[in-house]
Amino acid sequence: MIFSLQPAMNYLFYIPFVYCINLGLSKKFLLNPYYLFSITLLSIITYNPRFSLFLISIPLDIYFIIFLGTMSFLLGMITADKFQKTKVSDEKINVRTLQRKLFWIVLFLGLTPHIIGFINVGIPILNADNLDEIRLNYLPTGLSYFIFFLPLTILVAYTNKNKKLIILSIILNGLISIIKVSKFDILIFIIFLLFSHLKYGKSFRLNNKYVSAIGVFFAIPFIFDWFYNLRNLDSPNLNFFLSNTLISESLSNAISLPYLYFTTSWSNLTQTISNVTEFNYGVYTLFPFISAFQMDHLISYNSLKLIYMHPFNTFAFITDYYMDFGIIGVISIPFITGILVFSSYKKCITVSNPIKDGQFLILAIPTLMLFFSNHFTSVGYPFIVYILYGLLGILLKIKLK
Repeated sequence: MIFSLQPAMNYLFYIPFVYCINLGLSKKFLLNPYYLFSITLLSIITYNPRFSLFLISIPLDIYFIIFLGTMSFLLGMITADKFQKTKVSDEKINVRTLQRKLFWIVLFLGLTPHIIGFINVGIPILNADNLDEIRLNYLPTGLSYFIFFLPLTILVAYTNKNKKLIILSIILNGLISIIKVSKFDILIFIIFLLFSHLKYGKSFRLNNKYVSAIGVFFAIPFIFDWFYNLRNLDSPNLNFFLSNTLISESLSNAISLPYLYFTTSWSNLTQTISNVTEFNYGVYTLFPFISAFQMDHLISYNSLKLIYMHPFNTFAFITDYYMDFGIIGVISIPFITGILVFSSYKKCITVSNPIKDGQFLILAIPTLMLFFSNHFTSVGYPFIVYILYGLLGILLKIKLK
């Protein structure tokens, strides 16, 4: 029903979606950038304003902008895939000599901001009434990026093939993700764990694999529902049911909320682009570095993002690029980002190196989330953490020499 009743322009994205899936099939590794980016194309394909009041009709010119941005990112990945050569090195032998020490170093770096956060504001899950305030003040200034060293422990443990360290890293990452009541932390944990198991772990038996996949699939809607209710205890009950004429009201928020999370960012993109009066010339695009150097107070915005309808407040990935540079930004920046993402993938897949694996994953996660929010710009962690991982890798090489 979703596919048969969708707007005509949505069918324009079928060809790149199928092509992206086909390119992903040609890769041996499941978590490759083609598969990750296909989620964004699927989000556009399933977008239908007839399903909910939270979805806006997208004009033809904005559909064209979306098409340019998505094709630019895909073309960037294809360029890196087809034309960039990657040399296979002997880093596997070198890095392994420091694996055990590296694990404890990374664990210390990753736990430090969490320990400080627990001391400062307490345990978030035990203070659901003040959850938003606690989450805002949880991370210590200057050390917030260090939380990304904690999931890196999973990769280090797997490359070290140490079952005790693997179990320890999984327990710590999973437990802290739940304690923080953070969908984002759970996503990072799952991606790092899945990648580590696929690349370094032994394969599951066929039955176990299917049971695990089915369990995760059916758990996702309830995870969304649970976190949403925790974060909105003081809010009046809102009706998120999809359109009565198309889908029965018997479907609960467990079904409708994931769909709206999957699609409403395009409504906010449309609302914002339609009201841009003046470009910001890099303020949104360069936000990660502006924020990292604590220069937020020095910037001003000529145009602001506009939410179509609360409480859904995320923006698809090309929003920031358009607000900064218009069509030029939509075409050029996704292309460069696509090259960087796929180049990082090629480097990590040819060596057994947890640092390079981490660098790819820290770019892979925002690639997966491009339909939802542009983590490359609005959240700010990918490029900064990519650099931090790289610095750790450089220190490793110095130590080895």
